[in-house]
Amino acid sequence: MNNRVEWLDIAKGLGIFCIVIGHNVVPQWLYDWVYSFHVPMFFIISGYFYRQRGWRETLAKGWKQLLRPMLLTILIAQALMLFLYVRHGFWSGPPVGEWLYGVATMNGLGYTRGMWFLMALFWGKLWMCLMERFHLPVLGQFCTSMSLFFAGYVLCQCGEEPWFFSRGMAVPLFLCIGRWLKQESVIERGHKSWVLCLALLLVAIAWMFPVNISGYVLPYGIGSVMTAVAISIAVLVVLKKASEMSAVPSKLFLYAGQNSLIILCVHSLIHTWQIVGHVWDALPQIGYVYRVWCWGVFAFFECGFLVVVVYFLQKIPVVRQFFHSK
Repeated sequence: MNNRVEWLDIAKGLGIFCIVIGHNVVPQWLYDWVYSFHVPMFFIISGYFYRQRGWRETLAKGWKQLLRPMLLTILIAQALMLFLYVRHGFWSGPPVGEWLYGVATMNGLGYTRGMWFLMALFWGKLWMCLMERFHLPVLGQFCTSMSLFFAGYVLCQCGEEPWFFSRGMAVPLFLCIGRWLKQESVIERGHKSWVLCLALLLVAIAWMFPVNISGYVLPYGIGSVMTAVAISIAVLVVLKKASEMSAVPSKLFLYAGQNSLIILCVHSLIHTWQIVGHVWDALPQIGYVYRVWCWGVFAFFECGFLVVVVYFLQKIPVVRQFFHSK
């Protein structure tokens, strides 16, 4: 991990914790804030590390780093679901054909649908590779990626398509932004006081007036996209500054960021099997408002729990090799 950028790993750590929180029941204001930036920020970070590759290398790295972990997680999740469906000696799940179709198209994966991020990132990198084959200039790539974004938005409104293709069409825009941020050293200039203050102000405004863009919903059209990008960049600037301070939270986020892929996979398994729901159902029933707040606490607890589980999983050489292969 010698080539890693520490503050970006910290940002990925925050991002993966936001994913865990967003998949739990939490107060609405926290849910909206999380969905204002965390997925775009992940894509922007990917763009920060993006470099031009040929088709063969792009496909090979996409398989190793994205598709292989995603498919293994889906396979493990659905294998246990199959066992649960037939454990009483008869089929107790959805119609078999419907279940198989849902798994094959990735539209019926339950909470394992959270793996859509990996599939979309794979599509996004293929789109970038295609644009580079046509030798488009930077402005041309931005315009093309914007066109892809809105074409994907229109396609998404027509209904669920297989393999999250429309969401993948949104990714090149954020990859281009991330690459531009690196080329222009935009985040690195955040050490200036006025830049940091502006970033903190944007994060505070996003906290008070969040723009939830989950599920490709754009309540303010292009304004929603621009807001998500601005918040993501502001969060990165703040985290870059925070990473310079040696503290336990930074180390926690750093570890989570370095192992964000395996955390996502384990988290998806936990929620597909509804382990959190079973634990909650075993607790005494309380009022709805308190229930939501307790779920929020449970979400933060799950973040810590996942770090502990992943720490021990990483002790297994084959697991470490599988998730960190280059």
